[in-house]
Amino acid sequence: NFKIIEIPKFLPHDLLRKYKKELLLGFDPKLFTNNSLKRSFKDSCNLLPINQNLIDLIDAKKIYDHRKESFYILDDKVVGESVNSKINKLILNLKKNKIDNIFISAPENVAWLLNLRGKDNPYSPIPNCQIILTKNKKIYFFSLKNKIVKIKNQYPYKNFNFSDFNEFSSLINELTGKYFSIDSSTCSVFNESIIKSKFNCKSSVDPCYKMKAIKNQTEIKNMVKTHIYDGAALTK
Repeated sequence: NFKIIEIPKFLPHDLLRKYKKELLLGFDPKLFTNNSLKRSFKDSCNLLPINQNLIDLIDAKKIYDHRKESFYILDDKVVGESVNSKINKLILNLKKNKIDNIFISAPENVAWLLNLRGKDNPYSPIPNCQIILTKNKKIYFFSLKNKIVKIKNQYPYKNFNFSDFNEFSSLINELTGKYFSIDSSTCSVFNESIIKSKFNCKSSVDPCYKMKAIKNQTEIKNMVKTHIYDGAALTK
C-alpha cells in the first residue's frame, strides 16, 4: 500500500527529515535540475546521481511510446513574427550581456522562438526539443531524429545543426567562447555539469520568457478570438 503525499502541501524533505538514519537517495541527473533538487530535498539526505536510467533496464519499449509524428511549423501569419526576427532580438540580448552561447532548455521557449509545435504529449503541442544558440547565430537543435523529418529541409531550419540528445557532450566540446548562459530552473544537472566543464556559466532566467510575454498584434487578435470560442464552448 502507498500513501499519497500531495505536493506542494508537503515536500520530500518534510518527510525525509523524520528518518533518524542518514539517507542516500539516487536521482537521474538528466531529469532533475539543481534548483528542483534543492527545493525538494534541501539537506534532508545525500543525493547520488545515477547516470544510467534504471527504468530503461526493465523494458524501454514497453514504457516509452515516442510518437512518430514530426514537429511542424507555424506560419508567420499565424504567430505574427518570423523566426529570424525573434532570433535576432535574442542575439542582441546575448551581446548586451556579453554571452557567447545560450542553452534554451525549456521546450516551450524553443516552441515560441522557432515557431514550432509537436505531438509528443497528448494534451500539449509543445515539441520535446532543446537548442543552443551562439552569438554568431548558429543554432544546434537537439531532439529525436524522427521529429525533424518535416522541418529539416525548410527555411530557416535547414541551416540548423540537428543532433540527438546523446550528442550534447561532444557538441559542447566543439563550441567556442567563454561565457555560457543557462536557466537553472530548466537545465538538467547532467547538462549543466557538461557545460560547466568547459565554460563559465551564467545562470539567469531564460530571456525568452520576457520576450514572449510581449504580445504582438496578431497574438492579441488571436487571443481575443480564442477567448470567444472558449466562452461559447463553455456556455453550450
